[in-house]
Amino acid sequence: MRTVVGVLAILLCITHAPTHLPLASPQSVGQVGVQKDAWDILLGGAHGSNLDERANAIQALGLDSGDPAAVRLAEDALEDKQAYVRAAAAKALGALGSAKSIPKLPKFADG
Repeated sequence: MRTVVGVLAILLCITHAPTHLPLASPQSVGQVGVQKDAWDILLGGAHGSNLDERANAIQALGLDSGDPAAVRLAEDALEDKQAYVRAAAAKALGALGSAKSIPKLPKFADG
């Protein structure tokens, strides 16, 4: 599973459309499809029933810097019943540099 998450994380990092490509170019259209597929897999893992898959998917969000959807998903994971997933969410938010998420962290420090 860690290999799958690693591949997904790499896909998220390397598939951002370069700024020199027109929006309708075949390359940019293909990249959008790959990004959507990778995001769908991360969402599935983040909402799955397996503890390790949830934690790995949430932690991989930290590689998707600047994406508000990744921040929201990581913040939602702060509510997970498992401390392991909450810790992965806090780590992802730190990697995302989400200073606005800091007030949401203290209530989970004890639990």
